Amino acid sequence: VLHAPANHETALTVGGCMAAYAATQALRGEASAARDTLRAALARNRATWTAFMRWVALTRVWVAAAEGETDRAVELALAAAADCRESGLAAFEAVALHDVVRLGAPAAALARLTELASSHEGPRVRLAARHAAALAGGDPEGLLGVAEGFDALGMRLHAAEAAAHAAAVLRRTRGEKAARAATTEAWSLAGACQGPDTPALRGLAAPDLTDRELQVAQLTAAGHSHREIAQRLGIAMRTAMNHRNQAYWKLGVNSPVELAKALNRFH
Repeated sequence: VLHAPANHETALTVGGCMAAYAATQALRGEASAARDTLRAALARNRATWTAFMRWVALTRVWVAAAEGETDRAVELALAAAADCRESGLAAFEAVALHDVVRLGAPAAALARLTELASSHEGPRVRLAARHAAALAGGDPEGLLGVAEGFDALGMRLHAAEAAAHAAAVLRRTRGEKAARAATTEAWSLAGACQGPDTPALRGLAAPDLTDRELQVAQLTAAGHSHREIAQRLGIAMRTAMNHRNQAYWKLGVNSPVELAKALNRFH
């Protein structure tokens, strides 16, 4: 969507479009391409709007993250947040502080995000504050609630990161089995995005389903019975049930509805 306007020759907003394109590249882990696009955005920008340089600063955060320099990315996000606070730009400040949380340093942003959430309307800043509190407190249920909230807003990358944080907490405190459902949720949400590669999602693997288990899972999610699946695939009904149960176990789900939620985001 951004490629064409980012490469427009004469548009007044070409710099802003290119900066947005650079941010997208950075969130996909394409550090070198993002740096080049951001450099071109600065060279070609013709607009004088205040927001442009703030978006540039936030894009630099994710370029650093794409380069694997997470600590540097956190420093840049905190510096951007401080600049926005000094300029009275609370919305940009909240975004920058939530970037700190998304990068895995919630304690550095929690107090100010809580303050902003109490004095400003809008679900995004409240979810950002909840994200910081749940991650700082090691609360996986709270993180999954945040993921659900971001998903409801259509912010699926943010939702995927919150779910991935929940999975990491569960894996650390309760073991791999307890983390399966949250891992599946993060994988499913990330799969609805266009190839994200942020620190929270790095290393997130697809569930280890066999081809047959995936076939049975997809048919189950579509509402087919064991008998219908067995007939369609030419296997015994008990075999179809066993494949379904294995898919449930690997994905950490317990019903066709939960299975459909996990799989249907890819269609």
